[in-house]
Amino acid sequence: MGEPLRAWVDEGPDGLSGVRTVAPSHALWHAIEQQLAGDRRACARELVQFLLDERPALRLLDRALRAASGTRLPADFAVANAMRCYARVDVSGQEGGVLACALRPNEVRAIGRLRGALPGAAWSDVTFDLGRGLARGLAGAPVRALPRLAAIARRLWRGHEPAAALRAVELIAYYARFSELLASGRYRVAAMSTYTNPWGLALHAAARRHGIPVVLAAHGMPVWPVARLDYDLAIVDSAASRDMFIRAGCQLDRVVLESARAAHRPLPRALPDRPLVIGVLLSKEPGPAVVPWLDGLLARPDIGQLVVRPHPASVWRGLERALARYPRDRVVLGTGRSCAEDLARVDFAIAGNSSVHVEALVRGTPAIFVPELDATTDDSYGLIASGLVVVQRSPAHVRFERVLRAYDQPRWRRVLARYANLDDTAADVTARLRAEFASLGVA
Repeated sequence: MGEPLRAWVDEGPDGLSGVRTVAPSHALWHAIEQQLAGDRRACARELVQFLLDERPALRLLDRALRAASGTRLPADFAVANAMRCYARVDVSGQEGGVLACALRPNEVRAIGRLRGALPGAAWSDVTFDLGRGLARGLAGAPVRALPRLAAIARRLWRGHEPAAALRAVELIAYYARFSELLASGRYRVAAMSTYTNPWGLALHAAARRHGIPVVLAAHGMPVWPVARLDYDLAIVDSAASRDMFIRAGCQLDRVVLESARAAHRPLPRALPDRPLVIGVLLSKEPGPAVVPWLDGLLARPDIGQLVVRPHPASVWRGLERALARYPRDRVVLGTGRSCAEDLARVDFAIAGNSSVHVEALVRGTPAIFVPELDATTDDSYGLIASGLVVVQRSPAHVRFERVLRAYDQPRWRRVLARYANLDDTAADVTARLRAEFASLGVA
């Protein structure tokens, strides 16, 4: 991290927002700009507020840093946290070929699918283990660069919210560590799955600086606005996602659409002759209407049971307490290891601002969009605007027969085709992935 960072932190050009193709020497600063822009989104700010409401320790830290804004403490804390990020990064595997970075569970799954399609390739995985990093030692730590990093932290702190400033300084540390790894020349491709978190943006920037192709294995639909990054290969779920990246100004040299054909099932055309089972699929930060909707659904005589599935990365700690007031035979927690297993148990899926609507509709489960179930009520994926999902705002007034009729239309099926690749088989996609990686120099 030492010598490279001393050069990189002095680069910082202004006015990058109008640049179409970012020069490798400006990659770090473009990444920071994209990170800060993403953290200004309403949904990002709402997530931070939700976390502060749910986590007393984070709330106390936020208050302490804000109270100390006129001192050196916030910048010193940001630098110490950045050093923690730098120290925790290491590599496992073959230490060559593809350097894959995945931290969150959805990222790990996306990279895992890609790895499964390329069994003959050499894979190296970025690990995030502070204990292992400390055992490795910090011989390359940028002691001489720390004053400059602290100056950057103070500048960020003056113009941005604490969480955004901390994440931007984290990005610099991750970038420095990734650049050390990529400078070895052992890696042919860098694979990432997030463009909203510091480690993903940092790997992208480091790969750009070293002239290494970048592959995006997207783990779901992009949330608008999308970070403006360029990719040598993008693996996305649908034409709608591809078009959203392009609309954001991303340059996609090659694109492979994942196949949803094997999972596709037709939607029912009539209601079952029994009380309905409704799936309530929650987002990471559920909105205040979750409990009122559960109450309203249970009050209906045509509904027999609710299956509540929390998000795998949920930050809501009060779910079990909220469900304890209901009869156990009428409200149950989703038990499927995958979302597909829980969708198979229900007649309708209800969710907020989530791409899970697409998965439900592909798998033959009618979906209902309830904006108030999510802390972010925006139509971030364009599902409502495109006509893909039916919107309902009152549990008492949902007419399930009308929902089925809305989906039984030729126009709707054309919209679904934009959100799910039903034409190609899994074998088609695998063949394309292997050909694209071969063109990048990875067998």
